[in-house]
Amino acid sequence: MEALEEMRVERIKTAYAEKLPKLAAEVDYGRSRCLVLENRDPSLGNSMLIRTAASIAAKEFLDVFPEWLLLVETDVKPAEWMVLACGGEWPEFDTSEFTPLEIPTTLNP
Repeated sequence: MEALEEMRVERIKTAYAEKLPKLAAEVDYGRSRCLVLENRDPSLGNSMLIRTAASIAAKEFLDVFPEWLLLVETDVKPAEWMVLACGGEWPEFDTSEFTPLEIPTTLNP
């Protein structure tokens, strides 16, 4: 694995270690859990590279892994999102599966 790929895996492990224990506590309330990863700079990591790193890093967190793992690409307008993992499965995808993220610009339209 190249140095940049190793750094990407380590960064995602850090995010998992910080966020997943908090999400795991929500199971006690019967809630579904979702973690959203943001990609602001595709020149450093495209969606396929992030997906690969996320799945490698997830192996250390299987006991607390959320039902949903999403990736949001915020370098485009509107932002786009895709499912990286759902229910412990890592579905195959291509970049055409991104969905525009529609966020209201005001609370009172």
